[in-house]
Amino acid sequence: AVHMSSIPSILDNSWEETDSTSKLLEHLEVTGIHRIGALLFELCSFIIFLAVVTAVALNFDGDTTYWQNSALRSAVSELDTSPTSSIFQQGFFDIRTSDDFWNWMQGPFINVFIADNTGNRTGFFGRYFRIVGTVRLRQVRVRNDTCTVPPQFASYAQFCYPPFSPSTQENRPFGPPPWTWYSESDLNSLPFTGPTGTSYPGSGYNATIPLQPVAASTALRALQSQGWVDLQTSAIFIDLVAVNLNVRLVSALKLLLEFPASSAARPTLSLRTAPTAALESPASPAEVWLLTHTSLLLAFELAKAALLRRALLRDPWLPLHA
Repeated sequence: AVHMSSIPSILDNSWEETDSTSKLLEHLEVTGIHRIGALLFELCSFIIFLAVVTAVALNFDGDTTYWQNSALRSAVSELDTSPTSSIFQQGFFDIRTSDDFWNWMQGPFINVFIADNTGNRTGFFGRYFRIVGTVRLRQVRVRNDTCTVPPQFASYAQFCYPPFSPSTQENRPFGPPPWTWYSESDLNSLPFTGPTGTSYPGSGYNATIPLQPVAASTALRALQSQGWVDLQTSAIFIDLVAVNLNVRLVSALKLLLEFPASSAARPTLSLRTAPTAALESPASPAEVWLLTHTSLLLAFELAKAALLRRALLRDPWLPLHA
């Protein structure tokens, strides 16, 4: 039997347990509501993020860009198949020696990119492509006095031409004109890494090619006869910009011809195409929204990680975030 004096304490304990249970249920209810709210917030954030990404992606005409790039690659690969050509079937990707380079420049290059234009179409090629500015040739060179030759082979090597690196780069004038070395800021050019893994600076020795066929051929013959390319030439860059106003796309072509110290020349094409609108304004509204939203999401996730720490690993959204 329960003693009458213990009834108040039992009631008090029961009341305390009931109150604690109510508070716990209330806490769980509030926590659940907050959790659902947080999940809905993240869901809405990702929906907005996907919508903005889609808007940015649709802002670029991928199909037209693909076909423009394909046409430009075909132009670079085109062979000189004229019956009177002395360099029959010579394409850019077939170049292996410096003689091949000059043959391609004076044959397929002029015939494709600087064709015998008529009327006011000077600088056009491939029907609708217009060269912006001029065609620029640039080469980087190595010094011929930076190799260490073993004594037993000293009599066989009067000069040595090492692989290109900042320590072996040549910047002294050379040639009959002479040709002068220009820095990256002078040429407004950026470094470029070729497929061999060699990083080339934006500096070098510069030559421009006119957009008139006869003048271009004369300039190229002069460069060849004066020895613009020799054993110290490590790499040659051919840079040009072409615009197709019919589809409002502009393409930057960089043709690289590497002359490794251990093999034949290695030709490479780098091609980048973008809408002309990218030159008219720094960024579209959709791109601004994407950058802003991504920054906010990143800040939110960093704050969340700082608060939850290990509990973040139990977050069901973690795989999606990753």
